[in-house]
Amino acid sequence: MASLLTATLTVSLGVVILLLYQIVLKGWIDPLHELNRCSGEVLHSLIQYEDVYSHPGTIANQRTLEASHKLREQSAQFCATVYAVKFMPHKRKKELYKVSANLMNISNSLVGPENLVDVFAEANQRWRDEIYKILKMPF
Repeated sequence: MASLLTATLTVSLGVVILLLYQIVLKGWIDPLHELNRCSGEVLHSLIQYEDVYSHPGTIANQRTLEASHKLREQSAQFCATVYAVKFMPHKRKKELYKVSANLMNISNSLVGPENLVDVFAEANQRWRDEIYKILKMPF
């Protein structure tokens, strides 16, 4: 009888540990991993399209539209990923939502009026620098 109780207790404890592990994995580790992946993609795009958003209006229209679309898409994806991370301080989440907003601002500036090119170039640099700061990039 004692061995049956021991076996039942061992299996039950194993199931509880497995459930706790899955909750931590799916609720915290996976979303943080996805957030890091999205952060890397955002930084990749900021570097790849720097020539476009640093000098709006001087690059071919197709490349500008491509950059605008890509940055807008990543803004939405980043916002959704930040929302999916449940166990994060509210202050940090609020900072990370600024990344999404700044990406959207850069995207919108690429299809803005031609007479505001100089204003957008400066604003884009400021938004980019803020993204780098929030994502804790060394440059």
